[in-house]
Amino acid sequence: MTIDLADYEKGSKYKGDYDADLLALQQRLAKIQVAHILHGKRSVILLEGWDAAGKGGIIKRMTADWDPRYYQVHPISAPTQEERDHHFLWRFWTRLPASRNIALFDRSWYGRVLVERVEGFCPKKDWKRAYDEINAFERQQIEIGTNFVKLFIHITQETQDEQLAQRLDTPWKRWKTGADDYRNRA
Repeated sequence: MTIDLADYEKGSKYKGDYDADLLALQQRLAKIQVAHILHGKRSVILLEGWDAAGKGGIIKRMTADWDPRYYQVHPISAPTQEERDHHFLWRFWTRLPASRNIALFDRSWYGRVLVERVEGFCPKKDWKRAYDEINAFERQQIEIGTNFVKLFIHITQETQDEQLAQRLDTPWKRWKTGADDYRNRA
């Protein structure tokens, strides 16, 4: 099944009261977290998407009213040498949540079949094998009761260009971008 993301770029602008709706959603998410804690659940929320799509901002708004003792945010970047010395899923195994906790991943194990594949960071046999390994990894977690929420954050190329330019124009956001963002965009 092929998905053309351009089909999802033609939506109309949000017409609601953003601030009021965001506050209501944050309050609802806080109640969900409390229920999560009381029932001893564990969940993984992962966000994938284009550079400058706003994944970090989404996580910040999503967790605004959460009890910080029961969630962890894991920004995933290039693996360290220690992580490269292990199976690619090792660094995710070490970050999985305990009961009553939620782990939020800003990028994920899908990088093996996305970024690492496209950039040539691993041989074809490794990324081909990764599809089955990822399915097995997730199946194991589901079998022990872990809930998964997977979000792909899509923005148009024009929006990405605007976001990247804004990062350069805003001194306190400049650290978030680098040459790789522009190379990937090209």
